[in-house]
Amino acid sequence: MGDLRSEELEEAVQLLDIAAGLGHERRGICLRRLERPHLELQAVPETLDAAEDVHRVAFSEALVEQVDVAPDPRVDAPARIDELQCQIGAPAAGAKALLAGDRIRALDDPVLCQFRDRHGAILGPASAASLAAMPLVKPFRALRYATGAAGPLDVLVSPPYDVISPELHDRLLAASPYNSVRLVRPDNPEEAARLLTDWQRDGVLVREEEPAVWLLEEDFVGPDRVPRTRRSLVARAALEPFERGIVLPHERSFPKPRRGRLRLLEATRTKMSPILLLHDGDGPREAPDRPPDLEATLDGVTSRLWRLDPDAAAGIQPPLVIADGHHRYEAALSFHEEDGTEETGHVLAALVSGTDPGLTIFPTHRLSSSPPPDLDGSFRLIPAGDPAEALATLDSLPRDRAAFALVGPDGAVVAQADSPGLDTAVVDRFPLGDVRFTPSADEAARAVASGEARSAFLVRPPTVPEVEELARSGVRMPEKSTYFYPKLVAGLVFSPFDE
Repeated sequence: MGDLRSEELEEAVQLLDIAAGLGHERRGICLRRLERPHLELQAVPETLDAAEDVHRVAFSEALVEQVDVAPDPRVDAPARIDELQCQIGAPAAGAKALLAGDRIRALDDPVLCQFRDRHGAILGPASAASLAAMPLVKPFRALRYATGAAGPLDVLVSPPYDVISPELHDRLLAASPYNSVRLVRPDNPEEAARLLTDWQRDGVLVREEEPAVWLLEEDFVGPDRVPRTRRSLVARAALEPFERGIVLPHERSFPKPRRGRLRLLEATRTKMSPILLLHDGDGPREAPDRPPDLEATLDGVTSRLWRLDPDAAAGIQPPLVIADGHHRYEAALSFHEEDGTEETGHVLAALVSGTDPGLTIFPTHRLSSSPPPDLDGSFRLIPAGDPAEALATLDSLPRDRAAFALVGPDGAVVAQADSPGLDTAVVDRFPLGDVRFTPSADEAARAVASGEARSAFLVRPPTVPEVEELARSGVRMPEKSTYFYPKLVAGLVFSPFDE
């Protein structure tokens, strides 16, 4: 970067320590689309130690390019922004990324991500098509259980890692020595990598010879006792930083599960289970008129897969919204940025249309070890005789204002806020201890009655259009705000990072 000390400065600018990262060039960034174009920026007098990243974390060796920019009152600010944009867009040969697995980039955090979760306002969906650096959706050569080699698929599949309780884990282990829970939620990542190698050597797992897209059909009865069918296309979806607007999150995630998923990817180099992505296009309305190629039933959900042509998902366009699998997506993105190869640039996903008749969101009620909070007159309170009546009253309220049902040892009450918003966002403002989540209002009520929890907060789920609208506007809901039911089954197909 050139020396700016002899240039004129008409407006204040912020000095940036910019880490050059191979493969992360920022060419094409349109600074004029910032939400706050007239930022009140201050010069930063201290320089960045080359042995530290932008968050002052020490490297074992210098990985950050130090940039010295001396402010001068004679710089022409608009012209310098253009020059800086061009220089930032030029890759530095041999430069390394920030911390392995660290998704925060030196430019993104100080400038582009002024508002932590407002990715869409910076490089939003309108720019998504022009920014895509690789195919959005690709077929894959599935790794799957060999027919009959390890028993029926019913005893081999498992739920995704985040809904496997200790009791369910033991049941799945007992069901078969080859149950996929050993890969999805292993005792340690190295054990999963060893089993993956052994099972392929022994013929338990086989690889498809040709790449394909798969149609997934799930028949289920939800917690509301309504039977439904959800259809999606299983393929590889591009891993893109959220600020590009191509793939969008809808809720925040927890750091610990993200780290665990990253370690598993590093050890196995295999995508163990699909995430669920929403898209705007039409989805498959019916299954092929032939028996499914794969079929399994787990906990009342029957999943069927049919092989389709490799271009069956070619019409799907960005943006894609993560419905379920934020931790796995973010871990896979970190792994790709760490690995740097094209082979790791996609994640296994089931892509479902936002208009699919079977696409359903159920609530995630909150259980807490804290006593019921004092609602201090900031809510309109509606008395309820018991939790069931409170839930019915809550469901009858209009959705123009946030509300929730509070269940405590002494009874239940419905609280309605005086402003719009998400039910979960209002509840999460309370200083609650030891918060757990359940989709079952009955379970929440039983937990309070038994003393297992001291309070429960029953909430309404957002609608699919609300989730999509918030994601596209750059707003991330609180953790566990949605429960897209059912969870995608793991173990039907795997996808190694080698194509």
